[in-house]
Amino acid sequence: IHQALQTAGLNGPLLAYDWATPCYNYPGSLAKLPRCRSSFTAFLERLVAKLGRDKIVIVAHSLGIHALQNYCQHALETEPKATQVFAAVILSRPDVDFSSFKNSEEALKKFSGKLMLLCARNDINLKLSSFIRRAGYSFVEDPRPVRDNHLRLGQASVASGVADQLAVYDISQLRLKHVIQYTLIAGLLNGETSSYLIE
Repeated sequence: IHQALQTAGLNGPLLAYDWATPCYNYPGSLAKLPRCRSSFTAFLERLVAKLGRDKIVIVAHSLGIHALQNYCQHALETEPKATQVFAAVILSRPDVDFSSFKNSEEALKKFSGKLMLLCARNDINLKLSSFIRRAGYSFVEDPRPVRDNHLRLGQASVASGVADQLAVYDISQLRLKHVIQYTLIAGLLNGETSSYLIE
């Protein structure tokens, strides 16, 4: 991603935040989620205190949206009159249900200068996430779906429902599986328009 950002003329430190998930172990990822949410909030608070939100761009990929939701909702409670926002927030195929997103939407928008969502129709990981929830499985604090609310926000069929409220990009034709499209993200951050935008 650093190379993609530099090619787009964007320079600055790059911090990757992960919570030591066991490789390809989805239940392990979810088991670590509660601690990750609080740790990420503390980490981001320190970073914001040092740099200011306006110098920070966040790419929240997959389950990463849960950590970002926690930070933004906490910030909304503790700083209800805050005006400084992140330079941009990109939700990269978020693995979260629609009702959870709606519950945190106000907080996400309040702290995002630009809020963008990358979605896909052919992301097998999101399809599996949706399937196991539809089958009735739940993990740790993961809420059970309400009235068939098992689909994930990163799926194009769900994301298209919020295209009138934020910039939504359907990147299905890139056939990325579940990886992050750094070159596209660098272009979006650099102000390039994209044919993937859902209007």
